[in-house]
Amino acid sequence: MRVQPLDLTTDGDPHPIKRLARLALPEPLREADVAEDFDRWIRDNVPSERDRIGMFDRFGTPPLTQREHALFTLLSILAIEHGAWPLEEGCGRAIRCLEEIQRHWAPSDPVSSYLRGKAAAFVAQGFRCARGEPGRLLSFLNGAPLRVCGDGTAALAFGVTAPVSDLIFDFRDDAFALHSLRSMVEGDRTAFDAAVLAQAEILAPAIERGVARLFERCAPPPGDYLAAFRDVLSDERWLPTLLGKLEGRADLRDRVGGMPAAAEWLRAIAGARAWKANDIRRLVRLEPLFDDDPEAFIAAIVSGVRALEGSEPASAVFAALSLLHLARRRRAVRSELADAEREEAFVLALRDLPSGEMIVRLHAQLADLPMDIPGARAVWRHLGNAEKGLWQWRIRAVVGDDRALRRGLAEFLLAWMSQDVYRDVERLVVDLLPPAQELDVLRTLAQSCDRLTSLRAGCLAREMTFGLPD
Repeated sequence: MRVQPLDLTTDGDPHPIKRLARLALPEPLREADVAEDFDRWIRDNVPSERDRIGMFDRFGTPPLTQREHALFTLLSILAIEHGAWPLEEGCGRAIRCLEEIQRHWAPSDPVSSYLRGKAAAFVAQGFRCARGEPGRLLSFLNGAPLRVCGDGTAALAFGVTAPVSDLIFDFRDDAFALHSLRSMVEGDRTAFDAAVLAQAEILAPAIERGVARLFERCAPPPGDYLAAFRDVLSDERWLPTLLGKLEGRADLRDRVGGMPAAAEWLRAIAGARAWKANDIRRLVRLEPLFDDDPEAFIAAIVSGVRALEGSEPASAVFAALSLLHLARRRRAVRSELADAEREEAFVLALRDLPSGEMIVRLHAQLADLPMDIPGARAVWRHLGNAEKGLWQWRIRAVVGDDRALRRGLAEFLLAWMSQDVYRDVERLVVDLLPPAQELDVLRTLAQSCDRLTSLRAGCLAREMTFGLPD
């Protein structure tokens, strides 16, 4: 049955809740003993003065006292059970109401016992009805305590339990809803995460699709989402996806348009544990994000450099040199002390790396080249052929036989030199590459995501293969 909207005007009635109770309870609940319990509670506990605390907005009625509001809300919960209002309003609302009412009733009070029993039955019924529909179940559980026990049991309100694996399975097609469910878990979430990991094969497709949807307005914060499913997601798959989304927005004025700030995305990227060479190359080219949040951008690059240092040290060298270049250019453009301090902080961070000291020395030598830095005094433009030859000899002396430094520097020169300077250092690029492996390295760089690097490396590889001029 449907309960009609109630007239809550008091018209001088000294005990309005008695009338509300009789109106709000559906017919099957209007037993005489229940009505007597309500009447007794009203006589004993509702004071004659009316300390009104707010509006009951659903019906646009006058303010109710705290006790009146709590009691009427719980009567509404009982009406939900009989189809008066949507089930989704239920579990959390019932719990809040019971907590409020139990401040005034002793647990042994007949009304309190009756309402606890009704609320428990309601939660159990609502949970059964909402299972299999993630959105409906989340609405039903909103505001309700959810705990996951070590035995794999999810404990809901009023003693209702369910296997957490079954609960998670219901969210297999909606990763955002699964993330919301996880955020509802109170206390330690280790058991919940273990249950998710146990079903990783089933859940992974939806969770990975969720990465591409993180720019939607309904999406959770990117860092929270990625951290929640860290053991299910593959860094090698989600990091390129996220970088691709950012690349598509890097040149837009509202790069993240109403979404979390650039720092949120960069912090999420910094949390990646598995990097590939192309990942760091793509991140370095997201220079507009440097302008949005320099500290977060530097932290993300440093994270990538540290991750690649062991597996792909040449790419780590390239990224470090590139960020030093970007930091110096930003300081020159803005002429602000903060930018100079950021550059110094990054240099200090680099010195902690095994090859950091050499990278810093190498970058100091590269300052002689004109690299699109406003106001910089480019020594290179004042050098003759002999002096340029000496400069290149000194560069070779700095890098020595360190293969990572040599290849990282070669890629840096391919990526950042202007055309006139590149003509002068093109021979140096080839000389820096490992003997008998130059062609393989150039072919690899020709597959780079950076267009300039790709074309220059491809042209050099063609010349070495066919002896053709560019």
